[in-house]
Amino acid sequence: MERRHRGLGEILSDQGRYAEADEEVRPALRLLQASGALSETAFALSVLGRTAARCGRYEEAGELLEAARAGYAKAGEPGEVLAIEIRIAECLAQQGRMADALARTAAAAQAAPQVAAAQQPAVNRIRGYALAQRGEADQARAVFEANVQAARERAARYEEALSLDALIRFDGHLDRPADTSATTARDALFGQLGLVTVPEFPLRPRGEQAATLS
Repeated sequence: MERRHRGLGEILSDQGRYAEADEEVRPALRLLQASGALSETAFALSVLGRTAARCGRYEEAGELLEAARAGYAKAGEPGEVLAIEIRIAECLAQQGRMADALARTAAAAQAAPQVAAAQQPAVNRIRGYALAQRGEADQARAVFEANVQAARERAARYEEALSLDALIRFDGHLDRPADTSATTARDALFGQLGLVTVPEFPLRPRGEQAATLS
C-alpha cells in the first residue's frame, strides 16, 4: 500500500497536481518512518520535497530534500543521492540562486561520476537557466535545444517536455517568434504525460551576482 501511494504521489507531483501528491504521500511517509525503511522513507521525502519546491515552499523543500539525501546516503545508494542533489539544485534555481545551484550540481557530479550521466539533462537545464540569467541568450538557447535532443535520445519524455517548455518560455521572454514545432511537440508530451503545470525558473537575476559557469 505504501509503495502505491509513493509511486502515485511522484506521478501526481510531476504532473503538477501538487495537493493530490501531498495527500497520497504523507500518510505513507508516517508509516515508513515508523518502520525504519531508509530507502523507501527517503523516496517519500524526496517526492514531498520536490512538491514543496514547485509550490514555492522553499524552506520546507530544502529540509525535506536534505532529509531524503541523508536517508539515501545512509542506505548506501549513491545514484539516488545524486538525484536528490539535482532536485536540491533545481529548488535553488527556482529561487534564482543559480551560483548555488551550479555549485551543487558540479560537486554532485564530481562525487559520483559513474552515475552522473543519467542526470545530465537536468543539469543542463539548470545551466541553461544560469546562462539566461547572465544575459547570454544565444548560449542559453543552444543549451536548451541540445537538451531536448539529449532527452529524446534517452527516451526521457518528462525531461524532454521540461526542456521544450524551457525553450519556449525563453523565446517568449525575449519576444522571439514561437517555434511552432517545439510548441507542438511540447503540447503533445504534456497531453501524453498528463502534465497540467511544470516548475518555472527565473530568467533574470534576483538580487544575486551572475553565476560563474565552467
